[in-house]
Amino acid sequence: MPSLSGASLAQVSYSSAINGAEANLLATGERFHRPRATGYAADAVPYAATVDWLTGFRWAGLEEQAAITLATPGQAASRYGVRTSSNLFGGQLGVRGRIDWECWGLEGCGKAALAGVQLSQSQAPIVDAVTGQQYRPALGSRGSDVGSILEWNATIVRHLGDTWSIRAGYTMLWLTGVALAPDQFDFTTTTTAGTGLVGEKMVWLQGATLGLEGRW
Repeated sequence: MPSLSGASLAQVSYSSAINGAEANLLATGERFHRPRATGYAADAVPYAATVDWLTGFRWAGLEEQAAITLATPGQAASRYGVRTSSNLFGGQLGVRGRIDWECWGLEGCGKAALAGVQLSQSQAPIVDAVTGQQYRPALGSRGSDVGSILEWNATIVRHLGDTWSIRAGYTMLWLTGVALAPDQFDFTTTTTAGTGLVGEKMVWLQGATLGLEGRW
């Protein structure tokens, strides 16, 4: 392509978005400790401990875009863009534990889902920005795989009253069996170029959380 041959400027863009939803049934076990005057400081502090065993259904959707733009000063830019979509559906098991005492609380949760994955990738047409010639039409492909959704988090809670609390924590999320947009770039010149689908990849996310909690 004349517009790509000898191009001196290159720009790469990449974006990713994750959405999700889940519905669970919980089996809860509780233990309450009332203050006792035994001479031990720990016995004088009341607390409530809760363990929730959960099972349910979970969905996670990963949408990605990636593009390479090449240009030479004074000429129009040529762009090669791809999109991917990965939807994971599966049954979930997990456990959540929490302990509350005085003005504080600690909570931890782990969940795992074995999921079926629906994958798709689409590629924008590749057009010579100088001559207007189309070198490859818009293409795409679909597929399926088996993956997983794994989540773990730990949270500290500061009670503001009987109902409201402030939460701050740390969360990690893994998605496996997904398709990532940059892996779909195909620079071959065969008749099947642009129709392949590269899956079986993993996304690992981690970060801090901050929120407001209300319990009735």
